[in-house]
Amino acid sequence: MEARIARDRARVFTIRGGVLLALLAAPLLILHVGSADLDVYRHGASVLLHGQSLYAPSFATGNRGHLPFTYPPFASIAALPLLPLPEGLTAVLWATATILMLFWCVRVSFQRLLDREPSRADWIVAILTAAFLVTRPVYDHLADGQVDIFLMTLCLADTLAARPRWPRGLLVGLATAIKLVPGIFIPYLWVTGRRKAAAFAAAVFVACEAIAAFADLGDSHRYWTHLLFDTERPGRTAGYKNQSLRGILLRVLAPQGRPILLAAAAAVIVVLGLSRARRATSSGDAVAGATLAGLTGVLASPVSWIHATVWIIPALGALVGGLHNRVRNIVAVVIAAVLFASLPYLPNLVHGLPRAAVVLLQRSFGLICLLLVVSLPVLRAPPPRADPNVAPI
Repeated sequence: MEARIARDRARVFTIRGGVLLALLAAPLLILHVGSADLDVYRHGASVLLHGQSLYAPSFATGNRGHLPFTYPPFASIAALPLLPLPEGLTAVLWATATILMLFWCVRVSFQRLLDREPSRADWIVAILTAAFLVTRPVYDHLADGQVDIFLMTLCLADTLAARPRWPRGLLVGLATAIKLVPGIFIPYLWVTGRRKAAAFAAAVFVACEAIAAFADLGDSHRYWTHLLFDTERPGRTAGYKNQSLRGILLRVLAPQGRPILLAAAAAVIVVLGLSRARRATSSGDAVAGATLAGLTGVLASPVSWIHATVWIIPALGALVGGLHNRVRNIVAVVIAAVLFASLPYLPNLVHGLPRAAVVLLQRSFGLICLLLVVSLPVLRAPPPRADPNVAPI
């Protein structure tokens, strides 16, 4: 009887939080929803069905944004369910699903804070989620119809669920097959002792790409032997929108030393990030561990556009914990202010800034990711009891 009452209360919590979020998020959902990148996925699925090439120059002329298909071939298969939906409706439905996924990520990431105020937890999650919608990473995400929050949700669900109802590693493998950056979670699962899950995630990834190769062997061969290594194909990686470690360093290093130094820097950040993620997880701070892995992926990728830095949001949850440390709270407020202020865009609006200020502002989101990977505090207290209505188990 008590268990049923607890489940009913948790259900009411979720419904109330969802209703509050809907009321708070509705204006943004109505006024600011785009689909440039979503159109690329949809067009990729259409091209696949018609037996054309995903990576031909003609692909960009066939979608409204005139953008190339820069993802692994399986991403076009994953987008097939989007094709039957009306074009205009797809963007709204995807934005709605994205906001709900962010709602879940916030609830999981800020669980220690919610444990302090259980009676106000639904309000806290709804208000935080609505506020994060106007941070620059999420704002750009919704404006472009991107998939990073979807991939973040898959990775958090797979790594944080205490007893997943699916084989652990399945969601990480699927996320990696759609966009390679979540592949950082395969070694993360391995170094945290979940080696069967890591092997299964790798197997799922390989199986997905094998399916794509069966659908179009030529495109798969072209991607894995050539296009994968063309780091400039997604766009100008030295531009300010690339917040990866490569983007931070590209215009600083001497041209003749770039390849070796950039590769070395990426290797160092992977080793450091996974080491700290392993330490956090083994100390009982699973949210910090998964977040460190996600931030490491953002930095190590050759290209991480501003919307990819949404991993800073769960990092804020790991940072504030239960609000027990004033210094961490202040740092979290400063980081959040940077996200709201859209600092990488500021030099475009304010001209005549000193060169050093421009460099710092344009790289600010990537530098925050780097700062968090290096110094995100690990809360060593035992994690709170898992709520079955928060994370899938």
